[in-house]
Amino acid sequence: MALDARYQALPYEPLLERAMRDREAAENAIQFFRRLATTDGADSRYWNDPIWVELAPIARQIVSQRPDILDRTFSTRAWDAAYWLLSPNRRNQEERNPVGLAEIAVFGAESLASGATAGQGNRLRFVRPTTARTIADYVENNLEITAHLFDGEAMEAAGVYKGPWDRDYLLDQLAGMPSCIDLLPTWANAYW
Repeated sequence: MALDARYQALPYEPLLERAMRDREAAENAIQFFRRLATTDGADSRYWNDPIWVELAPIARQIVSQRPDILDRTFSTRAWDAAYWLLSPNRRNQEERNPVGLAEIAVFGAESLASGATAGQGNRLRFVRPTTARTIADYVENNLEITAHLFDGEAMEAAGVYKGPWDRDYLLDQLAGMPSCIDLLPTWANAYW
């Protein structure tokens, strides 16, 4: 994966390159980046896992250079509620639009070449930096609209996953999403 020039001086490339080609590395590194970056290997159940041993120092280096990176992620178990707020397709119970901005914001644009999956078997997907700004602008421009769209009864009737939902929590999560874009390629992985 070719990284945008502003990221080439940072240690992301070895981690991202490994995740792109190695399924196990992707599943460990992408899903568990926070643990890789913050858990002492000796205290981890992964202390002897060669992938974790290799990737943990890279994750720690990334966090030491960008300490706010751990606060700049969009990860919520209420992903379907966020999708419902952002996507007319979801509210109308229509099929996902694979190139729709709401879908890309929540599910990502491209699958990792390694075929890595999240815990429930869904492919891990990402958004390239060149596309991430467009997605951030879409979310930011729709924040006011999403505040008025929140409707717990309609969401329940539509079978939105993992209710109940907290309106203010969801809006805060969505409002924080655009700030993720300035750090590195946005990894859009939903934790089901």
